[in-house]
Amino acid sequence: MKLPISLIYLTAVGLIACAHTSDQHHAVPKIAHHCAQLGDVTEQVAALYQSGVSQVRPIKREQFIARAIQRTHTVGAELYVPGQQGMNNVYLERMLTCHAASGMAAAHPNDPLRSGGVDDVDVAAVGSNYRIAIVGRDRSAGDAIWQRARMLQPGSTDVQVEQIGAQPLPTSL
Repeated sequence: MKLPISLIYLTAVGLIACAHTSDQHHAVPKIAHHCAQLGDVTEQVAALYQSGVSQVRPIKREQFIARAIQRTHTVGAELYVPGQQGMNNVYLERMLTCHAASGMAAAHPNDPLRSGGVDDVDVAAVGSNYRIAIVGRDRSAGDAIWQRARMLQPGSTDVQVEQIGAQPLPTSL
């Protein structure tokens, strides 16, 4: 008996969807297990920030709305930190990802990993430094990450003032 191709296709798509869903349910306990093995990494992250953030750059993404309309949004920040003895980018990425996912205290008052809404942390070796890319879940999270990361750079004296509201001035005295 021959089955129609459309039925075979739908069955295959259904099996792939089920497999993908089951992988997602098993990924969270694995990550939690790996983070539990590290323990509290707050002190290690604080030491990393204290070693000096040499450079901070925004991570920007373009959103194509139409052929003539493109918007650029800040979605996170890149931090450049010096390499430390005994540290590699794989361990550093794991440590920072666990710190971002944990409910533990911030490692620094301007800790970009504790800004809420961290979607991804990626670490790459760049010469004798590490590039830490922190991407937010959405635009507001990306902006918060960027604002906090800017304050980690030495000599950062940027002050941002935002007026939330004001009462109208009286028209007659």
